[in-house]
Amino acid sequence: MVNLEQDASSNSQNVKMAFATIKKGSKGDGYFAIFENGTPFFISTNEFLQHSLYDNQTLSEQEFLELKEKLQPKRCYKKALEYLARREHSSKELYLKLYQKGFSKEIINTQLNNLKDENSLSDKRFATQFIISRQRRNPEGPFMLTQRLVSKGVDSSLAKEVVDLYFEDQENLKTDIEKAINRLKNKDNLKEQLRKKGFTSYQIQQFLE
Repeated sequence: MVNLEQDASSNSQNVKMAFATIKKGSKGDGYFAIFENGTPFFISTNEFLQHSLYDNQTLSEQEFLELKEKLQPKRCYKKALEYLARREHSSKELYLKLYQKGFSKEIINTQLNNLKDENSLSDKRFATQFIISRQRRNPEGPFMLTQRLVSKGVDSSLAKEVVDLYFEDQENLKTDIEKAINRLKNKDNLKEQLRKKGFTSYQIQQFLE
């Protein structure tokens, strides 16, 4: 009788320990860790096979957290590459996007360092592309461009370096000031309006002469 009671108690404890159950997705596109309360946690078929999981497997809370910890770094890296495939990002931009996806600070920082090491992520390349895109749509002077890059998370010294390099090409300066003037609805007090767009007095005078 005592043994039966012990078995019953043991079975009850095992049921309580089942924190999540792994189920195959209805569309056959992977698996999910299903909870009694909470959003199902997706597990790709590759992840499922790689970690030797099986359908209808039950996981304790500790087992689930360990599994999630193993999966998160690769997921973070993959998501970062997806963002970078669309366009260049600054490190800060990418960090914030990944953090909003629920990745931890430690995992994000590690993966960002990996991406920098392999040159998939570059603040200098982002700054260069940002300037080219910005000047095509709404040309501005070096001061405004530097401020915009800093607001995007680019280090101020790097931002200045890239902006200065861009404006070393006198043709860029000439083209951008011409575009800025053409976009002005009111061309009175031209110098002041160009200064407000971040061009220096020297650059303006050089262009007008």
